[in-house]
Amino acid sequence: MARSFSQSELTLERAKAGMSQVVKKFDRIDTDHKDYITRQQIKDVMKEGPSSRNKI
Repeated sequence: MARSFSQSELTLERAKAGMSQVVKKFDRIDTDHKDYITRQQIKDVMKEGPSSRNKI
């Protein structure tokens, strides 16, 4: 049975529908390796600043 994701959980497939920056950084954002990310995880990576964001 396939897992159902909530509205607050963003999968890579859903991100591909228009979130190119998130797609590029998905593996870095998905620190828990659950195959989905949350808004808070995205915010945390974006807070790190441009120099650390480019280390992907």
